[in-house]
Amino acid sequence: MRLTASVLVVTLLFGGFAQRVSADHHHKAFWDYLKGGSWEYEWKGGFEEKGTAKWRLNAKGKALLGRFETSDGAKDIEVTGYRADTKMTVSHGFSSNGGSWHITWSEYQPKIVKGAGNGTFPDGRKFESSYTIKITSDDRMEIASKGEVDGEPYEASAVFERTE
Repeated sequence: MRLTASVLVVTLLFGGFAQRVSADHHHKAFWDYLKGGSWEYEWKGGFEEKGTAKWRLNAKGKALLGRFETSDGAKDIEVTGYRADTKMTVSHGFSSNGGSWHITWSEYQPKIVKGAGNGTFPDGRKFESSYTIKITSDDRMEIASKGEVDGEPYEASAVFERTE
């Protein structure tokens, strides 16, 4: 499951930020970074997963839609949107294999996005985790996740690489 994707995933970083940004449109540069083309990803640590991801803007640029397919054939969808009331972006994801997740992205810095979330793995285990996304190049980002699964310590990491 793409803990985010979309990660995840989700979900979101930059071209020309020089400092931490808190304006209403702080997420748009990250969304521009993600959209278009295809990505291959691999999660390691707390769970193992490989797959592909694609993101595109929707709702006239007000939402980011991520579609994922795992190497075992599961298909996931993640919707990320900006909440003006909290000045944060949120991601909601659902997988054909039964997993689901919710992540609130609360901090944007040059080349770094941070957030926290929770959800359920396909096997029914519950998780809570923090996420840090680092853009390491125009075509690569790394995600670190740390938290708990069913009350036990948990760490995982992922690498996403643009393939087209």
